[in-house]
Amino acid sequence: MTSKITFLFLLFFASFFVSAQQEEISTLIRNSDVISRNKLQQRAFPDIFIYLNDTLTLPVKDDFSTNKFRKFNAEPGGPGVTQSQFKKLWDDPPVNPYPANTRFSTIQTYEILYDTLPDGTPTTTINNLNSINITVYDLTTYPFTSSQLTVWPDYNIIDTLYLPDPPETLYVTNNFIEQDSVNIYTVSPIADGSIWEDNYAYLNNRYAVNPPTVGVATLDGLNEKGYPYDFVNITAHGIADALTSKPINLSGFSASDSVYLSFMYQPMGLGNTPEAEDSLVLEFWSPAFQTWKHIWSTKGKNLHEFKNQIVPITQTQFLQNGFQFRFKNYATLSGALDHWHIDYVYLNSFRTIADTIRDDVAFRIDALTLLKDYISMPWRHFKWSPAAYVRDTLTLFQRNNNNSARLVANNYGEVFFNNNIQAQFQNVNTPSINGFTNFTTQYQLLDILNSNIPFVYDDNVNDTLAEFDVRFHFQVTPDFTRENDTIRFKQIFRNFYAYDDGTAEAAYGPQGAGALLAYKFYIAQPDTLRSVRIHFEPSVNNVSNKPFRLTIWDANGPGGTPGNIIYQNTTFSTPVYEDGYNSFHEYHLDNKILLNGNFYVGWQQVDAIKLNIGFDLNTNSQNKIYYNVGSSWQQTSFQASLMMRPVFTYHYDYSSVEEYNNLNHLSAKAYPNPANNYLTIEIEDDLNGNMLTVHLSDVSGRLIKSITTSAQKFTIPTQDLNPGIYLVELLQAQTKYAVQKIIIQR
Repeated sequence: MTSKITFLFLLFFASFFVSAQQEEISTLIRNSDVISRNKLQQRAFPDIFIYLNDTLTLPVKDDFSTNKFRKFNAEPGGPGVTQSQFKKLWDDPPVNPYPANTRFSTIQTYEILYDTLPDGTPTTTINNLNSINITVYDLTTYPFTSSQLTVWPDYNIIDTLYLPDPPETLYVTNNFIEQDSVNIYTVSPIADGSIWEDNYAYLNNRYAVNPPTVGVATLDGLNEKGYPYDFVNITAHGIADALTSKPINLSGFSASDSVYLSFMYQPMGLGNTPEAEDSLVLEFWSPAFQTWKHIWSTKGKNLHEFKNQIVPITQTQFLQNGFQFRFKNYATLSGALDHWHIDYVYLNSFRTIADTIRDDVAFRIDALTLLKDYISMPWRHFKWSPAAYVRDTLTLFQRNNNNSARLVANNYGEVFFNNNIQAQFQNVNTPSINGFTNFTTQYQLLDILNSNIPFVYDDNVNDTLAEFDVRFHFQVTPDFTRENDTIRFKQIFRNFYAYDDGTAEAAYGPQGAGALLAYKFYIAQPDTLRSVRIHFEPSVNNVSNKPFRLTIWDANGPGGTPGNIIYQNTTFSTPVYEDGYNSFHEYHLDNKILLNGNFYVGWQQVDAIKLNIGFDLNTNSQNKIYYNVGSSWQQTSFQASLMMRPVFTYHYDYSSVEEYNNLNHLSAKAYPNPANNYLTIEIEDDLNGNMLTVHLSDVSGRLIKSITTSAQKFTIPTQDLNPGIYLVELLQAQTKYAVQKIIIQR
């Protein structure tokens, strides 16, 4: 434990000193991806959902390429959901619950009698009210636990004997306990293909290094909601995650049937190294003894390739109906620490101790985008030049997990919009791949549904926020599992540019008072930047009170590095730890700014402490990340992407603007565009001496300048106009003939 404590305290105190290291990445305190996904499945007191499990039969297998975790999303009144109620207060021993509205005092209560003696002397007599024992259940967790409690009536009785009025009852206002209840919703077993009864482990494609198949189950120090098991003590250590199978029917099997459980595991991956005091543990549930039995474990260690482990199940106490197995880890409980990754879980009969090779060809890395440079970009920006943004080829990563060569055939891809197929690609090669070999398949993105023309996403889709489903498949026969022969992703177009995949594996930041961080982007035509979305991660210490200012640079520095500051917020911002969708917080610019071509988005911080922006280790935008902690810009030394996304305003600014030319056979052009000190208007059709009115308006419709002329070509001074986007309108006899957007820049 000494090494882990030293590690944590070094991380904790590092943020209070300016290190010689100018930039740093660190582990996470929480998993925002899990937090976002579980927001829809959280249940709170006074409703408790109890999910009954179906019983599995052999074989049981999961390579984690699909989600086989049980869904915890039942609703009251839903199919298979029955409701009952459980009370808090019962008699002792617990046979009957007390009625609703029952209350008891947790302190002694009394009967107080006031009287007078025959000689008129006042007297007071105090009698203890009788106590009883009750059973009290804790209703905040399930299964419910109970305790015995001695209680009294929740009132005192005051009786003035020398007066004819009835006794007075005074209720206790403190130190009382009252009847309460919870609604219990029992969800019947569902044979939905799931094999895990809990969701403490993190199903992901992000943390493992060189996995045998796409997808792993990760165990660390975070709970099923993505938060630390212990928020308070940074050195707390103990049992953390569990990955528990549903009950399995092993009755009828004996030792001679050679039932084996095998799996593959890897420490660390792209996460944190488990130390020697940490461990990964396998346990079996004995239906006969109703207890978990330790079967296998391994101590923490440095990163290595995935290893096979196979365990025989021979004892009668396990070869019964209701057998279960589970993985659990001992870890530091204060963050995303001490990672273990599990793959290829396989339980079946008639195996041998040497049966650790899967006859399986699989995708091992998921695909993220068909775009050349971005994971996501604004749809309207994409429509400027669709062919310029889509890849010509896509390389997919696969593995032959068998020990002999396999023929891989029928490689194809598909693109859907609203469940309608838009395009299809095919790789006609059927290569023979050697055993235990990682290989790639390269697709020429030629749409075979449309005469093998280069693929582009359909720019006739009118959705402002377009979304396409993309899938790739191959086929090998026979195959251990078909599920990892398909990968899929959503190509999402929003109003921002993104290099990252939306999930952080680490936190990053430059260190030093006044440090600058800049992230390079490019847009092909002018548009207005309105905000920047940033995902900040809590990592070791809370920096949510550390100020920074959003800053925009041009790319005119040496070698295309950040050059001049072209915009900086006057107001300060601080890191916000969001729990919402994608966990990005939107930081608005004090004033929108027109951008074109290459530019950098980032910040200037005040304090020396790094601000811990989310760092995506699965995409690589290293050549676009620069920091400055002194007098010059340096490219980051880490291969990753910042979770920072510039947001543009196109679908807010121009949704009501109709651009048109050649209307009513009057054609005109305005140039240069962008303009600086002047704007030339040239009417290409003959006006025949008729007067023409030119309106110059801003995008809100406010008239800035108006000129009336009969000239075919004329100049409008613009040196007095603020930089921005303007509309040029040509009108003749109150009829609008042409409209064009003009950019004014300095």
